[in-house]
Amino acid sequence: MKTLLIVGLIGTGLLTGCGSDEDGAESESESESESESESESEAESEAESEVEAECAADACGGDLVGDWTVVALCIGGGDPPDDCADGKDTRSFAIEGSATFSGDGTYEASFTTTTEHAITYPDACVGDLTCDELATDLSDDDTTATCGEAEAGCDCTTTRSDDDVQAGTWSTKGTTLTSQQDDEDAPQEWDYCVDGDTLTVARHVEGDDPVRFTLARK
Repeated sequence: MKTLLIVGLIGTGLLTGCGSDEDGAESESESESESESESESEAESEAESEVEAECAADACGGDLVGDWTVVALCIGGGDPPDDCADGKDTRSFAIEGSATFSGDGTYEASFTTTTEHAITYPDACVGDLTCDELATDLSDDDTTATCGEAEAGCDCTTTRSDDDVQAGTWSTKGTTLTSQQDDEDAPQEWDYCVDGDTLTVARHVEGDDPVRFTLARK
């Protein structure tokens, strides 16, 4: 009779309380997993916000018709060097050129961008190569590279210059500039602001690094 009574109480749930020890352990494990997922999501969100803020610009609109000199370029984000997840890559950019926004809704732009990477490769990524051999591997027809010994690996600097010539059409609505490059299929939308003789043009599309150009009126 005692056995039947206990089985009956378990069946009604009166003796299960919050579950068995195994159920409690599973519940605790699930809670920890959910907490870890939430923490990872928060970290990713914070990192994304930092990247967005890196090249942020005011969007105030204004009259951008005229001739401009390109004076600065910001590209946020960035990834570790290729095939080296533990490496560190710090990028810097220099730009010079000009852009003209005509009153008939057309534009022309030409500029040269020089990109410099300061890269630290740990020993695990260098392998059997010497730092000089690594520099040779990083160099090509468009890129120059130098590498020196670091505490544990190689510190390298690569430099590359690229020329870009563009032409197309443009329009504005509020604080948004829409540009359609002649040789591109889709238009691009930018936040823009004309503040005195300074023009900032910025965009951030999910999945791409944020970009901001700064121009000075000629």
